[in-house]
Amino acid sequence: MSYTKGEWKVSDYPEPHGGPQVYADPEDPELSEITIADVWAVGEAMDEETLANARLIAAAPILLAACKSVAFHMQVMMGLANSPPLLKELFPVLADAIAQAEGQN
Repeated sequence: MSYTKGEWKVSDYPEPHGGPQVYADPEDPELSEITIADVWAVGEAMDEETLANARLIAAAPILLAACKSVAFHMQVMMGLANSPPLLKELFPVLADAIAQAEGQN
């Protein structure tokens, strides 16, 4: 899966549509910022919910990487003879979330 590289950030100011913008700082300093998403405000002003939505979108690459890391370690632990049964219950939930993020679900 390929997505826009670089750190994803939320704009500090509302865009013309009333909400924040999620953008990536490119790894190459010669390039300009890359828009990931315009998050539309409900109503005329940016509210906490709109800002929270933008922050969640901006955190997506970090969240996906964390989920993949946890899934890997869960698989290792499930291979052990005395692994907690809860791991086998939670692993499919995590695997489904990863698959959805990667467009496989």
